[in-house]
Amino acid sequence: EDRTNEAMDTWTNLCKKIPDKAFLAFERLEKALYEKGQFSKVEELYRTILDEDEDNINAIIALSEIYRKKGEFNESLKLLQDAQKKEVDKNLITSLITKVLYDKGQFKESAKQAIEIIEKENLPEYKRFVCDKCKNVSYEPFWICPKCGEWNLKIL
Repeated sequence: EDRTNEAMDTWTNLCKKIPDKAFLAFERLEKALYEKGQFSKVEELYRTILDEDEDNINAIIALSEIYRKKGEFNESLKLLQDAQKKEVDKNLITSLITKVLYDKGQFKESAKQAIEIIEKENLPEYKRFVCDKCKNVSYEPFWICPKCGEWNLKIL
């Protein structure tokens, strides 16, 4: 209905009044502000949220992403590295750091981070042990199948 300004005011108020739910409006607000050419207001909003709640991981990630897009890689990395010290999803933050390092041209460090994530997330699940007799699948190696007592487990 061409009421973008009203929507932006509402989203901004939501972000300021309920910072822990602000992420629900981030995408729409960013898009509207960018369309209006008000790029700096997005960064200001995230800074305001972080002034009130320095542990707001969604605001940290959003601000870091803005810095990354602007080519301010060191600022982006600092935010993310500080976030790693908080009680957050470490793999998510490491993934974002990997992305910033890649964009910064630090390909070797980016690849190292990516491999670390892959090893943590995927490799432990890769090995599975299956009983020849009852087809029981286990992620732990057993000499004897815990289901049927057979001795023949195969590694998948």
